[in-house]
Amino acid sequence: MPLRNLIIIIAVAAQAALTWQRVPAAAQDEELYKFYRLLVDVLDRVERNYVHEVDREKLLQGAVQGMLRTLDPYSEFIPAEELPEFKEETEGHFGGVGISIERDARTGHLIVISPLPDSPAFRAGIVAGDRIVAVDGVPLKDLTLTEAIDRIKGPVGTKVTLSVLRRGADQPVEITLTREDIKVESVKGWERRPDGGWNWIVDPENGIAYIRITQFTESTAADLRHALEEARKQGMKALVLDLRYNPGGLLEAAVEVADLFLKAGQTIVRVRGRNVRPAEWKASGRGPCQDVPMAVLVNRFTASASEIVSAALQDHKRAVIVGRRTWGKGSVQNIIPLADGRSALKLTTAEYYRPSGKNIHRRQNMTERDEWGVKPDIQVRAMNPLEVRNFFVYLQHKDIIPPKDQHEAGKEGDDSAKPPSFKDFQLEKALEVLRARLKKKNNADGTPQAEDTAARRLDVTALMTVAA
Repeated sequence: MPLRNLIIIIAVAAQAALTWQRVPAAAQDEELYKFYRLLVDVLDRVERNYVHEVDREKLLQGAVQGMLRTLDPYSEFIPAEELPEFKEETEGHFGGVGISIERDARTGHLIVISPLPDSPAFRAGIVAGDRIVAVDGVPLKDLTLTEAIDRIKGPVGTKVTLSVLRRGADQPVEITLTREDIKVESVKGWERRPDGGWNWIVDPENGIAYIRITQFTESTAADLRHALEEARKQGMKALVLDLRYNPGGLLEAAVEVADLFLKAGQTIVRVRGRNVRPAEWKASGRGPCQDVPMAVLVNRFTASASEIVSAALQDHKRAVIVGRRTWGKGSVQNIIPLADGRSALKLTTAEYYRPSGKNIHRRQNMTERDEWGVKPDIQVRAMNPLEVRNFFVYLQHKDIIPPKDQHEAGKEGDDSAKPPSFKDFQLEKALEVLRARLKKKNNADGTPQAEDTAARRLDVTALMTVAA
């Protein structure tokens, strides 16, 4: 069937469905019909006259993407080949062997950053610094990082053979692993222990815990609850919640996370849209950390679900927000299956409002003076590009599972035990605030404290803006 006839049939069917559902006016009918004719004409002429052969499917997908781009930056068409990866990101798990990897620009090999705890790779003895040179006999040197990762991933229960080159070895060893359901860690602590667990306490002297949420997936709230329980066992008296560079994720996950810290009946978020029923979420009061002093770290790249959490904690004066103004994404996207679930439409259907009633979303014509995003209670200067790079290298090192035998870490050529030098001044400001609050709380509880003018001065200055 010619493309022109096929698209006319699709257009007529779509128009019939629209007419059946809402019976548009004659003028609207005519306008829609003109649009369909224009679309058909353009596609037909491109296919017949373009200088090179064209792919019909790509043309149609391009037309859909172009239409959605006129709406906002967050509405998009997800084609069939990208849908599995999209589901992995939101669901937080995939079939694989459990390794974090990066590419060595010099050799083209994949370097293991760290195995994930209790994963097939971890149990097989794969460690940070190992190089993967081939998968199932296929050399990885000429593949892109995405192509290489796709070869390692696969259905749960299937086998994959990695050719692993150890430090100091001349030849790789073959390691055959059975893929399992690998859960992506979205909740991380201060630093890894040799057993793969986390040290949650960043300041042992004052009992201040550190928890970093990298994204909001289906398992984030449950993982965070477990992390808080473990942090309490390690002596947590206060908490730094790091939401920097967190792009967001599931609305439900953000609600569940905020619920862990708020008192019963406190509003977490409200949602309103043109064609959705208004909704409001309130705290259940069953959260395990309703009274622990908190500081939340945010920056320019804290967005969406992470803004819901930080806004709710700020509006209820539950936590001190430290850092930089957040991204300003206050819209909600629904995932609508298309073509019997083979592809999907991510469409903005509503906007969310913080407990104060303000909408976080930054619209195109807004300036720095307008109300959008989450403004920190304590503003700290942004990192420069070099500091950002060093920050991520530093975090990457914190994720590495250290050797069980500390003597092995000191061998020549093994730098896994040498953390890069980096001073996280944003984290230091949050710790400064919490130390002052703990000191004030101890004084209020009647704990004997020496009269310290400097400490009393800190209690005031810790809540002031540091730098623009």
